[in-house]
Parts: sequence; C-alpha cells; structure tokens
Amino acid sequence: MIRILVLSIVLGCILTSRSQAEKFTLMLRTKTGNINNAGTDDPVFFALYYQELVEIPNRNPKRKPRKVLKQRRLEVKLDNEGNDRKVGAIEDYKLEFECPIDKINRVEIGLKSGDDAWFLDGMQYIIVRAGTQSLPTKIPFSGWVSAAANDGPKAARAKQFYWFNVKPPRFPPKLSVKK
Repeated sequence: MIRILVLSIVLGCILTSRSQAEKFTLMLRTKTGNINNAGTDDPVFFALYYQELVEIPNRNPKRKPRKVLKQRRLEVKLDNEGNDRKVGAIEDYKLEFECPIDKINRVEIGLKSGDDAWFLDGMQYIIVRAGTQSLPTKIPFSGWVSAAANDGPKAARAKQFYWFNVKPPRFPPKLSVKK
C-alpha cells in the first residue's frame, strides 16, 4: 500500500511539473580525428531529444484526458561556410532551438546520406539562454560515422548515427554581492 502511494506521488509530480519551451542557443564543438581519411564533406546532423507532457483525449467525455510523457526530437544540419570536418579540425556550430531546457535527455549525431565516413573524436556543448551559459556537457566519444554500407574496412566499425543519454544542462548559481 505504501509503495502504491509513493508511486502515485512521484508520478503526480512528474505529470504536474510543466516546463515551458524557451528559445536558446546551443554552442556545439566537434573534433574530427587526426587519422587518415577521417574528414568528410557529407551532410552531418545533430538532434536534441526532450520529453514533453501531452494530454490524450479520452473517448468518454465524462472522464479527464490522460497525461503522457512523449519523447520529442529536434534536428539541425551542421554546416559552416567553407569546408567542414577536415582531418584534425575542431569545428564550432551555433544552433538555435526552442524546447524545455530542463527536459533535454538525449543528443544524437550522424550522417543522413553520402558515401564518405567521418571519424568523430569527441564533442561538447554549452547552452546559452538569456545571456547565461550552462556548464559544458562533454561527450567523450571516438568512432567512425558513415551513412554508406560500402565504406571499405571502416564500414564494419561505422554506424550511421550515435545517440547519447545526457542530463539536463546545469547552470552556475547566480551570485549576488551585497553592498
């Protein structure tokens, strides 16, 4: 009986906590590996996942609608002017999103098309909202990313995309100085 009560309290907190979508900038830094043929000109994408509380109407009009957490996905193309993702290059991307920041739970990076593999040797991002920067979220990853199945010896080790579970970004505490 106590377990059911605790579970209903926890679920009640999850369902009633509503986060508002807000516009923010995600500053992404990627590093291309410093090995032979690590670079690519193929289109690379970055996706952000978050959870959103959605009301599902009930068939019976006398009953309240159900509330369910749904996973949402926002995707952008990574493309700077000029030739991106050369061997050993560190690239910075400024990406604009609108979603509840505290509900971000996964990021994804990959190639949609093309026949060239890319060796991603790590990435990190910070979120900027209302002039405040989050602490960096580092993703220590090193591996081949390829949309093609015919990429020679790299194809056995390459995947089209990788996703990483992340915690919502942390912002430093606001400090106030008393005069």
